[in-house]
Amino acid sequence: MKKIIAVLTTMLLIACVPNGGTPVIAPNDTTKNLSKIAIGSCCSQGLNMFIFKTIKNQAPDLYIGMGDNMYTDIVPGPFSLSNMKIQYNKLGSNAYFKQLRAAIPTIATWDDHDYGINNAGNEFPYKEQSKK
Repeated sequence: MKKIIAVLTTMLLIACVPNGGTPVIAPNDTTKNLSKIAIGSCCSQGLNMFIFKTIKNQAPDLYIGMGDNMYTDIVPGPFSLSNMKIQYNKLGSNAYFKQLRAAIPTIATWDDHDYGINNAGNEFPYKEQSKK
């Protein structure tokens, strides 16, 4: 279990800090057995996101974002790295999301919308730049 938490923590640091900033997050207690895990996906940063308050209030031991944790292509027009950064900042500045991350250890994995456009895959030309 300790190794799983260590791997998941590493994934969080790689996947959830696209702009290189240091998020305020709950510390991971690698000695704790996980008994309650919350899982979510398809989070539109342009909406209310009250769901994160509900998740926090349920007091899970861990929250896992399973992909499409935000939508980089919510802005009409061609994809741009600057618009992607704006969308990540919008998610990161949401009060409910910030409260969740401050209270609950959080990890995530990427899906197409997290680094590019709908159904983008390995061929997406900005995939490597999106990781930064």
